[in-house]
Amino acid sequence: MNKQSHILIDDSEQGPVPVDIAREQSHAAMNRFIEEALEFHAKTAHDPAAANSSAPHRAIKVTTGIGKSNEMRRGAARFVLVQKRHGHSCSRVAFLVPTHRLAEEASNKMDAVFGSLGVWAVIYQSREAKDLYTGEPLCAR
Repeated sequence: MNKQSHILIDDSEQGPVPVDIAREQSHAAMNRFIEEALEFHAKTAHDPAAANSSAPHRAIKVTTGIGKSNEMRRGAARFVLVQKRHGHSCSRVAFLVPTHRLAEEASNKMDAVFGSLGVWAVIYQSREAKDLYTGEPLCAR
């Protein structure tokens, strides 16, 4: 956990924001992102022509220590559960991380927290990737 009392969440002139406020803002942003995604998919389910419109794309740029990863997993699980409850075929979320070790960690945490609800993670790796435990190539060809 980040020991700083303030985390710079924005490069704007507002300056550093207290950690608790940064967490609230991150939580609110994730909720907005998920709502936008659910609305887009609900619209395209009823109007296939709407799928040609641009899907919403969002990003959060925040330093370490406020719980971005936990918020992302919570938001992804919420999206998947709502989509499944409504019978929508699009109920997958891509959660991108920079390393295979982080993918393993994120997958384990997703499965541990949301697996009992029917939400789990799958890790996609390249052909050149090596098994995290054995060091052997994943693809023998």
